[in-house]
Amino acid sequence: MRTCSNRVDRLTEQIRYFSEQSRLNGLIKALQAMRGISLVIAASLAAEIGDFSRFEHPEELMAYLGLIPSEFSSGEKQRQGSITKSGNGHARKSLIEAAQAYRLPARKSRAIQKRQEGLPPEICDLAWKAQLRLCNRYHYLTNKRPPATSWWV
Repeated sequence: MRTCSNRVDRLTEQIRYFSEQSRLNGLIKALQAMRGISLVIAASLAAEIGDFSRFEHPEELMAYLGLIPSEFSSGEKQRQGSITKSGNGHARKSLIEAAQAYRLPARKSRAIQKRQEGLPPEICDLAWKAQLRLCNRYHYLTNKRPPATSWWV
């Protein structure tokens, strides 16, 4: 168990070293301002997606990642299904893992405050605004579902 922890720490340090040398270092630091996005996830997103400005609209990025719903259309009927999973799988899995942090109430933890040190206030404000929106969206979607009924009743 200790050897696995040591290996994870060593690899994380290598990712930190190479991300500081990278031309995407600013992007990696900005991504880490968001809740749920640590160094490893930020570096993998930066490596997989690259320059986010190549997407003119967020829907293009979501389509690239395969996070748009599938659609079943026939005549006037239109039904949406699960996500398409047709894009970049590694980046999609990283984002889904990061999204799990938004099930908790919005707050600025010490870890987030430490990652935001030295970043422009605009980025920190945007990260906080996104955290509020995503936490509220999660709770809206979980409360929207009908309550599970007991099969034994």
